[in-house]
Amino acid sequence: PDIKVLTGVRRSGKSKLLELFKEYIKNNVNDYNIIHINFNLKEFDSLKNKDDLYNYVTERYIQGKNNFVMIDEVQMCDGFEKAVNWLHAEEKYDIYKKSAVGVVNPMATETFCLSAIEKEACGIPVVSRRKNGLLDTVQSGKTGILYKNVKKLAPTIIDLLLDREKNIRMGHEAAKFARTCFLPEKVMEEWIRVFTEVHQGEAAVYKKPTANPDNNGKWIRRIFHGIHSIPFCRKVPSIHEIQKK
Repeated sequence: PDIKVLTGVRRSGKSKLLELFKEYIKNNVNDYNIIHINFNLKEFDSLKNKDDLYNYVTERYIQGKNNFVMIDEVQMCDGFEKAVNWLHAEEKYDIYKKSAVGVVNPMATETFCLSAIEKEACGIPVVSRRKNGLLDTVQSGKTGILYKNVKKLAPTIIDLLLDREKNIRMGHEAAKFARTCFLPEKVMEEWIRVFTEVHQGEAAVYKKPTANPDNNGKWIRRIFHGIHSIPFCRKVPSIHEIQKK
């Protein structure tokens, strides 16, 4: 028995993933029994304390079957941590509640994605799209998984939920990466350097991108930068200006 926790920003599809996982269980697990609680629904409003939650689950446990407990919006139950620990200690259930996997839903112009770093710092591997700033904040295959095809999202999350060894390994690497590269002390050093250069009137220095040339048309942007270095071509609109139109 194990506890898997799925986290993500609101409206990122966590509940839908639970539904997908239910379908996966029905198609791939023999003798299953799914106990699904969704605190968004009125029918579960009576389970808002730890004792009622525990009793509801134990009453629906079926001896001899593979019992799965799925709890959506578990934080809405007072003292849920104790109820989950009680159930886990009995070693009868596979419990799914919403942060064994961190799901990040990136904006089209995402430049960093702080939520990815926050999850990694907590030892949670991140799953998201291979795009923009996430290429710098998630090491795909090591601290999480970045996909190109959106159809890979659900299978990737399910794989990390089921493969405990991979999940633990990636979570360990995620925590080490976040706490090494993104410590406040280290980030502040860079900001102080930038502020000092601005205060002293130093000219900005262009740094050519060297990694992930296929990301967000980076190679096209380099071409445009070269065009803008020609005096009579400086009025040519930038990629950003073209995108805004």
